[in-house]
Amino acid sequence: MFGKLAKYMESSYLRSHIQIKLETRFQTFTYLVFAVDVVSTDLYTPTFLYFWGHPTFPNTMVFDTYIDPVYTRSMYARYLEVDATEAL
Repeated sequence: MFGKLAKYMESSYLRSHIQIKLETRFQTFTYLVFAVDVVSTDLYTPTFLYFWGHPTFPNTMVFDTYIDPVYTRSMYARYLEVDATEAL
């Protein structure tokens, strides 16, 4: 299901697939790709990123603390701005 995500490491693929659409039985979700990185869910690795628990952020400071390392580690220069009011 997520095997094609590795293709985002190719800039040409990212340019032609800027949106990711996830469909469930009841709902369709569309996301814009704003950063590309290989991350780990292992807390003890340098590539750890807690990405599954942040649909929204309580304020801009918490958001910036989360998003700045995401942009820093991204394979590509920042090409799309997101802010604390948006769900990730």
